[in-house]
Amino acid sequence: MRKRVKAAVAAFLTLVLVVACGDSQLGDAPRTVSLNSDIPGWGLSRGGDWSGFDYDLARWLGNQAGFKIRPFDTLTQSREKLLRDGTVDIVTATYSATDERRKLIDFAGPYMVAQQALLVRTGDAAKLVAGDTHAMTICTMAGSTSESQLTQNGYTSYHARPTITDCLDELHAGTVQSISTDDLILYGLSAAEPGKYKVLDDRIGGLEYYGIGLPKGHKKWCDQLSAELSDFITSGLWQSFLAKNLPDMPMDQYRAHSPASIQPFACAD
Repeated sequence: MRKRVKAAVAAFLTLVLVVACGDSQLGDAPRTVSLNSDIPGWGLSRGGDWSGFDYDLARWLGNQAGFKIRPFDTLTQSREKLLRDGTVDIVTATYSATDERRKLIDFAGPYMVAQQALLVRTGDAAKLVAGDTHAMTICTMAGSTSESQLTQNGYTSYHARPTITDCLDELHAGTVQSISTDDLILYGLSAAEPGKYKVLDDRIGGLEYYGIGLPKGHKKWCDQLSAELSDFITSGLWQSFLAKNLPDMPMDQYRAHSPASIQPFACAD
């Protein structure tokens, strides 16, 4: 039954991505879109084939707004720089809209709510849960809000690495006991290798609101993408994309991650 549901969702999304098209403020030229390439469920590239929620969302937005996307593999710590120097046009990469980042760039959205969590090897979970999570050795992504949250919440024993793949390598090697980043990203990592990892119940810091990053000075782009995202959320596509890309995330978690009741970001003039 579950396989039939997944197949139906995949077929529906394919239809949506092919036929959806609307009037554009962005023009029909290809747009370079910054994406993660090593995060299962969000942005993953294997042999030139891309997948993940953020990739599907970028394609859907392009179809709605009348432009084709050109994926660009991006490190977490480079996103603002790439937007500001014109290397990329848009960032769709589990991108939290913080006050500091909004001084440098603009955000459309939000389209997702996340909160920081901890991923451990399944065999270590019982022992680690019984102890103080602050005593864990942790890996996180350099330049991310997760790195800031660890510092602000009293976690001192952590390594900041360029990519999530680097953190997985350290977890496999036993150099660290856990990976800490947004819970939604951790659900994707856990689903990619069933039974190998466990997302702990602990949450760290405040809520994170994912948005589409744009350079400042493009209010029409920003307003249009925010309007498209609002339709994406209220139409039920949000749930369909999530079911396709994070099939193992518990359904009772959907409400906690939905931005449906959150006021849209204000696009800068």
